[in-house]
Amino acid sequence: MNNRKINIGLLSALSALVVLSILLVTNIGNVKEFTHKLLVWPHLTLCFWLVIIICYTIYSFSPVSNNQSQTSLIYGMFGNFADTAFTIGTLGVSGTTSLALLKGIYIQTIIKDEIYFNHFNEIDIYSLSVVSIFLLVYSLRMSLNVLYLSIVNSSAVAAEPTEE
Repeated sequence: MNNRKINIGLLSALSALVVLSILLVTNIGNVKEFTHKLLVWPHLTLCFWLVIIICYTIYSFSPVSNNQSQTSLIYGMFGNFADTAFTIGTLGVSGTTSLALLKGIYIQTIIKDEIYFNHFNEIDIYSLSVVSIFLLVYSLRMSLNVLYLSIVNSSAVAAEPTEE
Protein backbone atom coordinates (compact mmCIF):
# COMPACT_ATOMS: atom_id res chain seq x y z
CA MET A 1 0.00 0.00 0.00
CA ASN A 2 0.99 3.53 -0.66
CA ASN A 3 1.20 5.90 2.29
CA ARG A 4 0.21 9.01 0.42
CA LYS A 5 -1.48 11.82 2.26
CA ILE A 6 -3.48 14.65 0.76
CA ASN A 7 -2.07 18.11 1.35
CA ILE A 8 -5.17 19.88 2.67
CA GLY A 9 -3.63 23.35 2.28
CA LEU A 10 -2.83 22.86 -1.40
CA LEU A 11 -6.15 21.17 -2.03
CA SER A 12 -7.91 24.16 -0.43
CA ALA A 13 -5.86 26.57 -2.54
CA LEU A 14 -6.71 24.60 -5.69
CA SER A 15 -10.40 24.62 -4.80
CA ALA A 16 -10.36 28.35 -4.09
CA LEU A 17 -8.60 29.07 -7.40
CA VAL A 18 -11.11 26.96 -9.33
CA VAL A 19 -14.04 28.74 -7.66
CA LEU A 20 -12.45 32.16 -8.27
CA SER A 21 -11.81 31.25 -11.91
CA ILE A 22 -15.42 30.21 -12.40
CA LEU A 23 -16.62 33.43 -10.74
CA LEU A 24 -14.27 35.45 -12.95
CA VAL A 25 -15.50 33.81 -16.15
CA THR A 26 -19.16 34.14 -15.24
CA ASN A 27 -18.82 37.75 -14.05
CA ILE A 28 -16.16 39.15 -16.39
CA GLY A 29 -18.14 42.33 -17.06
CA ASN A 30 -18.45 43.14 -13.37
CA VAL A 31 -14.78 42.36 -12.80
CA LYS A 32 -13.75 44.70 -15.63
CA GLU A 33 -15.99 47.45 -14.27
CA PHE A 34 -14.67 47.05 -10.73
CA THR A 35 -11.04 46.99 -11.93
CA HIS A 36 -11.60 50.12 -14.01
CA LYS A 37 -13.24 51.96 -11.11
CA LEU A 38 -10.44 50.94 -8.78
CA LEU A 39 -7.67 52.02 -11.16
CA VAL A 40 -9.23 55.43 -11.88
CA TRP A 41 -10.24 56.05 -8.25
CA PRO A 42 -8.63 59.41 -7.36
CA HIS A 43 -7.59 58.25 -3.87
CA LEU A 44 -5.86 55.02 -4.92
CA THR A 45 -2.34 56.48 -4.85
CA LEU A 46 -2.89 58.17 -1.49
CA CYS A 47 -4.31 54.96 -0.01
CA PHE A 48 -1.35 52.97 -1.30
CA TRP A 49 1.10 55.44 0.27
CA LEU A 50 -0.83 55.32 3.56
CA VAL A 51 -0.64 51.51 3.68
CA ILE A 52 3.14 51.62 3.15
CA ILE A 53 3.64 54.42 5.70
CA ILE A 54 1.46 52.79 8.36
CA CYS A 55 3.07 49.36 7.97
CA TYR A 56 6.64 50.67 8.18
CA THR A 57 5.88 53.14 10.96
CA ILE A 58 4.50 50.34 13.12
CA TYR A 59 7.47 48.19 12.15
CA SER A 60 9.99 50.91 13.03
CA PHE A 61 8.66 50.98 16.61
CA SER A 62 8.68 47.22 17.04
CA PRO A 63 11.53 45.29 18.65
CA VAL A 64 11.77 43.16 15.50
CA SER A 65 12.89 46.22 13.52
CA ASN A 66 15.96 46.82 15.65
CA ASN A 67 17.17 43.25 15.18
CA GLN A 68 16.64 43.03 11.41
CA SER A 69 17.50 46.55 10.19
CA GLN A 70 21.02 46.64 11.59
CA THR A 71 22.45 44.86 8.55
CA SER A 72 21.13 47.57 6.22
CA LEU A 73 23.68 49.98 4.75
CA ILE A 74 21.45 52.99 5.39
CA TYR A 75 20.78 51.89 8.98
CA GLY A 76 24.51 51.61 9.60
CA MET A 77 25.21 55.11 8.32
CA PHE A 78 22.11 57.09 9.33
CA GLY A 79 20.06 55.01 11.78
CA ASN A 80 16.60 53.49 11.95
CA PHE A 81 14.66 56.62 10.97
CA ALA A 82 16.55 57.09 7.69
CA ASP A 83 16.34 53.38 6.90
CA THR A 84 12.57 53.41 7.45
CA ALA A 85 12.09 56.62 5.43
CA PHE A 86 14.17 55.28 2.53
CA THR A 87 12.25 51.99 2.51
CA ILE A 88 8.90 53.79 2.59
CA GLY A 89 10.00 56.03 -0.28
CA THR A 90 11.34 53.18 -2.38
CA LEU A 91 8.33 50.91 -1.95
CA GLY A 92 5.87 53.80 -2.26
CA VAL A 93 7.35 55.11 -5.49
CA SER A 94 7.69 51.67 -7.07
CA GLY A 95 4.15 50.73 -6.07
CA THR A 96 2.45 53.95 -7.18
CA THR A 97 4.39 54.03 -10.43
CA SER A 98 3.25 50.45 -11.04
CA LEU A 99 -0.34 51.47 -10.35
CA ALA A 100 -0.10 54.35 -12.85
CA LEU A 101 1.39 52.07 -15.52
CA LEU A 102 -1.21 49.36 -14.88
CA LYS A 103 -3.98 51.95 -15.20
CA GLY A 104 -2.66 52.98 -18.61
CA ILE A 105 -2.16 49.39 -19.72
CA TYR A 106 -5.64 48.40 -18.56
CA ILE A 107 -7.37 51.34 -20.24
CA GLN A 108 -5.41 50.84 -23.48
CA THR A 109 -5.71 47.06 -23.75
CA ILE A 110 -8.97 46.13 -22.00
CA ILE A 111 -11.16 49.21 -22.14
CA LYS A 112 -9.61 50.40 -25.46
CA ASP A 113 -10.69 53.92 -24.57
CA GLU A 114 -7.37 55.77 -24.95
CA ILE A 115 -3.85 55.14 -26.20
CA TYR A 116 -1.44 55.62 -23.30
CA PHE A 117 1.65 54.14 -24.91
CA ASN A 118 1.89 55.41 -28.48
CA HIS A 119 5.20 53.85 -29.47
CA PHE A 120 4.92 50.54 -27.61
CA ASN A 121 4.04 47.35 -29.40
CA GLU A 122 2.01 44.55 -27.85
CA ILE A 123 4.99 42.63 -26.41
CA ASP A 124 6.31 45.82 -24.79
CA ILE A 125 2.98 46.47 -23.12
CA TYR A 126 2.68 42.91 -21.82
CA SER A 127 6.27 43.00 -20.57
CA LEU A 128 5.57 46.29 -18.84
CA SER A 129 2.47 44.84 -17.22
CA VAL A 130 4.39 41.83 -15.86
CA VAL A 131 7.08 44.06 -14.34
CA SER A 132 4.46 46.46 -12.94
CA ILE A 133 2.44 43.67 -11.36
CA PHE A 134 5.60 42.22 -9.84
CA LEU A 135 6.66 45.57 -8.34
CA LEU A 136 3.17 46.28 -7.02
CA VAL A 137 2.85 42.85 -5.39
CA TYR A 138 6.40 43.10 -4.04
CA SER A 139 5.73 46.50 -2.45
CA LEU A 140 2.48 45.34 -0.86
CA ARG A 141 3.91 42.02 0.27
CA MET A 142 6.96 43.61 1.89
CA SER A 143 4.81 46.16 3.71
CA LEU A 144 2.24 43.69 4.94
CA ASN A 145 5.00 41.25 5.91
CA VAL A 146 6.72 43.78 8.20
CA LEU A 147 3.36 44.67 9.73
CA TYR A 148 2.74 40.97 10.36
CA LEU A 149 6.22 40.55 11.88
CA SER A 150 5.66 43.56 14.11
CA ILE A 151 2.30 42.46 15.41
CA VAL A 152 2.69 38.70 15.61
CA ASN A 153 6.33 38.16 16.47
CA SER A 154 7.24 41.25 18.48
CA SER A 155 5.87 39.91 21.75
CA ALA A 156 6.95 36.32 21.24
CA VAL A 157 9.72 34.93 23.38
CA ALA A 158 11.94 32.14 22.17
CA ALA A 159 11.40 28.89 24.02
CA GLU A 160 14.38 27.64 25.95
CA PRO A 161 14.82 24.00 26.91
CA THR A 162 14.77 23.18 30.59
CA GLU A 163 16.78 20.52 32.31
CA GLU A 164 15.03 18.20 34.71
